[in-house]
Amino acid sequence: MPFKNTVEGYVYEAGYETSNGLPCDEVITPSSNMAQVASMAFDAIIVGAGFTGLTFRYVEVLRKREGKVLFENADRALGWRGFIDGAIEEGTRVAFDVHKELAASPVTKANL
Repeated sequence: MPFKNTVEGYVYEAGYETSNGLPCDEVITPSSNMAQVASMAFDAIIVGAGFTGLTFRYVEVLRKREGKVLFENADRALGWRGFIDGAIEEGTRVAFDVHKELAASPVTKANL
C-alpha cells in the first residue's frame, strides 16, 4: 500500500510500496501540498475500485476509526450494500459520528 505507518496513523507517500492495480481510465495524483492538507482535522479520502473481495474480507476492520480518519463505503452499509442508498447511509453515519465528536470538543462546541 502507498501508506507509511507513523505515530499518527498512516500517511500517503507517492511511490511507497506501490504496485500495479486494476486498469483504470484516470489517476488522481496528490497535490504538492499534501502534507499541509493531511494535517486538517478531518480529511475525505476516496478510494476507487479495489481488489475483488478485499472490502468484504476486511469490512469490520474498515468500519473502525483509524486515528483522525473515519471510513465510509457503500459496500459496508447495513441496508443497500453496493448501491447509492448504501453510500448515503454510510456517509450519514460517519457525518453523525464527526458531529458528535465536534460537539463534545470544547474548542468547536461554540462554533456549532
